[in-house]
Amino acid sequence: MKLLNSLSIVLFCFFIVKLTVATESNNNEEIKIKKVALISPEQQKDGGNVLGVEHAIYEILHQDLSSVGGIFLMETLQTEKFKNEQDYVSWGLTHYSDFVIYLVPSVFEEISTLEFNIIDVFLAKKIGTAKMQLGKESNVSKNYQQLFKEILSKLTDNFSLPITVDMGINEFVDLQAFSKALSLAKNEESKSASKILSDLCDKKVMLACNQLGLEMQKDKRNDDAKRFFDMACKGGLLLGCNNEGVLEYYANNKEVAKELFKKGCTDGLLGGCDNWGLLENKNGNIDLAKKLFKQACDGGFVRGCDNLGNLLEDHGNASGAYPYFQQGCQLGHLSSCDNLGEAEEQLGNKKRARELYQNNCTLGFAKSCNNLGLLEEGSGDTKQAETFYRQACLGKFVGGCNNVGAILNANKKTVEAKKYFKESCDAAHMGGCYNLGVVLAGEKKIDEAQRLYRQACEANYSRGCNNLGSLEHKAGNVALAYDLFKKACEGENGDGCYNQGILEKEKEKFKNAHELFQRACTLRHLDGCNNFATFEYYAGNEQFARDIFKRSCDAGSMLACDNLGLLETQSGNSQLALELFKKGCAGGNMGACDNWGRFEEQASRPEEARRYYTKACEGSFMGGCDSMGNLEEKSGQKESAKKYYLLACQGKHANGCNNIGALLESEGELKQSLEYYNKACELKLIIACYNLALAEAKDGNNERAQYYFKYSCQEGIEKACAYQDPPN
Repeated sequence: MKLLNSLSIVLFCFFIVKLTVATESNNNEEIKIKKVALISPEQQKDGGNVLGVEHAIYEILHQDLSSVGGIFLMETLQTEKFKNEQDYVSWGLTHYSDFVIYLVPSVFEEISTLEFNIIDVFLAKKIGTAKMQLGKESNVSKNYQQLFKEILSKLTDNFSLPITVDMGINEFVDLQAFSKALSLAKNEESKSASKILSDLCDKKVMLACNQLGLEMQKDKRNDDAKRFFDMACKGGLLLGCNNEGVLEYYANNKEVAKELFKKGCTDGLLGGCDNWGLLENKNGNIDLAKKLFKQACDGGFVRGCDNLGNLLEDHGNASGAYPYFQQGCQLGHLSSCDNLGEAEEQLGNKKRARELYQNNCTLGFAKSCNNLGLLEEGSGDTKQAETFYRQACLGKFVGGCNNVGAILNANKKTVEAKKYFKESCDAAHMGGCYNLGVVLAGEKKIDEAQRLYRQACEANYSRGCNNLGSLEHKAGNVALAYDLFKKACEGENGDGCYNQGILEKEKEKFKNAHELFQRACTLRHLDGCNNFATFEYYAGNEQFARDIFKRSCDAGSMLACDNLGLLETQSGNSQLALELFKKGCAGGNMGACDNWGRFEEQASRPEEARRYYTKACEGSFMGGCDSMGNLEEKSGQKESAKKYYLLACQGKHANGCNNIGALLESEGELKQSLEYYNKACELKLIIACYNLALAEAKDGNNERAQYYFKYSCQEGIEKACAYQDPPN
């Protein structure tokens, strides 16, 4: 659960007003009660902002009530669905995730008085009333204008709302045109919409200036957008200040953005407080960010609750975050409900988490569909998981697309998997780019894989850096590979730390390698733990090494099981050692199979030994090939022995090269034996260098023999030191 990684453009939110009116016309004839839904907002999925107006209200504002024909209802809301006020409130709870107040009227018999109950939808309680004397004039438009102003004023007086509304009467006159412009914009008739908005903005209707800025921003005309937001801001519309601040932020004018957010927040725009908090959090001013998020949250701007919860959790205070996620969720904020689900999951309450995710997913919050998929996959139901991942993907949560691809790829449906990885990658989800690269690398399309890994790495997706490093290493670009592994490691990627450690070890920078393997182990890289334990063992910390080997073995590192088996063998715990070798071999570690074979050979069960040596050799563990060669040579099967020694030597196993050299020398093939002794010596097997010296002396190459005797002596072969001159 992270803070929103982008600041929020705040869109103008009209309140929904449902009127039931009884009044008099100019001829004292009673007008029948009419129900009017004035404004229709839409709910954005990601943060609870409201998109705008769909219904014109011109007739209501400017004509005699007797001329208002029919019932004006927004398309998405049919009052017949609501049997009572509580149902209406419940609908608001279900469909809105930001702070919304409905004005629901009570009908009085007095035809000249209109009284509104002001109801907090989310607390489901009456919190105030507003009354308006309609009078007996035939044209009541001015009264209605005044009524709206009084209602808005009462709301502002009683609540810290997400927005501050200060409309003049002239702006009401232009609401029909404004509504029409929004409808045109929604239908992608942007040119016509912009013309209307421009005319309204010229008439100083600040809402229109702000909306024109939003239209420009959609067309990526940010300079023009900023100009109109600035006009709205200077004209007193705080939304304009906030939106201008967002553009300044992304133009890297952080201080300018801060002042604009600060202005909005100071003057009562809670979305400005929230955005200011996001900026301060990015700047590391955590205490101020907490204060601003709390101010937004306490004022009813629920994204502030969500961000405060995220901030607390990111700084290790999960218990402190929980009530804010809970508060946001109770107020209908879908992101808060999702975060609450994740918190419940971490507490082990998977049933409650599932309920929260399911409700969110049903309401169209795609990330929760993805989280449902993760729950199902974690319980082993990949089919159901795929269904939820697909739902998340359709809802434009691109992590869901990536997860669909992963399941398809695991089921060998590579062609379809690549489509989902690409969709995810094209939407800038670096996991998708990385996974597509993995598939293409498996298809030997190295250039394409390299491009995708580079794309991921440049976006600081550390797994991409590691895999790009591996490709560069295979291509012989060791220095570049090192830098990429280093970047991956700095990005908390265990593979990167491990691979960087391997390169340091190859350069014999053992202290660096030791530290890198330790870091890899901390990042739960099991082979890194194995290598770290190996260093600790040779540093004399046997018990510590044993503990690491055991934890790694228990966690699934078969290499660690093999090494722990070797330690148990040295300690005389042969039965425990055998169990560890069996576990390692069954888990795919061929070194453990080789050690199991050696155990069987020592127990005089050569056929069993042959079985496990062969398995190790066929599994590309060259020590197994060498062990098989030894067994065959002891059995008198010299040709078979040579075959296995040769396989080991070709796999750069020094003992295999040395052993085939010795076997050839015993058969009188001195020239050939020199070749294999030399290979073994080049692979740093010092006893092979000594054998090479003896063979060179036997072949009459005294100068070369003397060189290898000296080298062997310096490297610790004491018997080589006795040869001041090559023997006859």
